[in-house]
Amino acid sequence: MVNIPTLLWMTPLEIGGARLGLSLTAPFGQVEVKGLVGPFRRLDRVFSFADPSVGAFLGGRSGQFHWQVGATAFLPIGDYRAGALANISKN
Repeated sequence: MVNIPTLLWMTPLEIGGARLGLSLTAPFGQVEVKGLVGPFRRLDRVFSFADPSVGAFLGGRSGQFHWQVGATAFLPIGDYRAGALANISKN
């Protein structure tokens, strides 16, 4: 099971009538992999932090229509073990 908490912060800064928002996502959790590698049974389990992401977005509204546009950057700095069967991170 992987948990994916995200923090959102709406700044007081306005750009073109829209408010600037920032986000941080920091996934963590446990993954278990069981399988056969050739004739051998393998089991690998990991509990760790995965690769976080940061984002910025502009959000506004026009009447009852709410809109948002933004960009997110993936940071490959999570826990990764080369050669392991179970990894949460992708780096």
